Amino acid sequence: MSRDHVLSTRISALSLVGVSLTAAIAHAQTPEPRRLSLTTGAAIIAQTDDETNLGRGVLLAVGASTMVSDGVRIEGEVSIGRHTRGGPNAGYLQATGTPVVGTARAAWVIGPSSWGARPFLSLGPMLTRSRGEFRTSTLIVGPHGHPIDGPVATQPWRVTAPGWELGTGTEMGHGSKRIWRPELRVSGTRAPRSYQPGVDVLEQPILTLRAGLTVIW
Repeated sequence: MSRDHVLSTRISALSLVGVSLTAAIAHAQTPEPRRLSLTTGAAIIAQTDDETNLGRGVLLAVGASTMVSDGVRIEGEVSIGRHTRGGPNAGYLQATGTPVVGTARAAWVIGPSSWGARPFLSLGPMLTRSRGEFRTSTLIVGPHGHPIDGPVATQPWRVTAPGWELGTGTEMGHGSKRIWRPELRVSGTRAPRSYQPGVDVLEQPILTLRAGLTVIW
């Protein structure tokens, strides 16, 4: 075998290795397609308006999430809840409400994806639609001058208001099929300038504290 033939063979082999390495590097650098994930959640909520405790209850949520980078997640969510202020310790005022909330937010996940648990902060606008009523107990003079329970007065409310939500928590299970996210969120609606004392039932802002668990599928 001539020296030129051996040299040509070696050059061809090196070229093949170079092409293979270039293809492998290009494949490794190609970003993975963004995957849209389903989110489901459940939480305990406590809600107030500007002056009055509206009670506690349960909230359920469903939405979608996608990672736009290794540390930023974009989400949309719709949730519905039920809160009640009642029982023997509620006093003369009781309340029941049903909030429906739509939220869009960005979550900044802290730390590399190799971590099993990564803390995060989230922030985004929301729109709240709340329906409910206050029930006010009264006392009247009964037989022999003793006070007895009188009629119950009701004041219904219907409010639609924009606002903001701030959240924090920990994402656990990166690299698996599900991510478990215990979290704490606080939100508030924007108080309208058109509020009229004695006319509007709720005095905004409506403030909500939410502690729960979201699962990303």
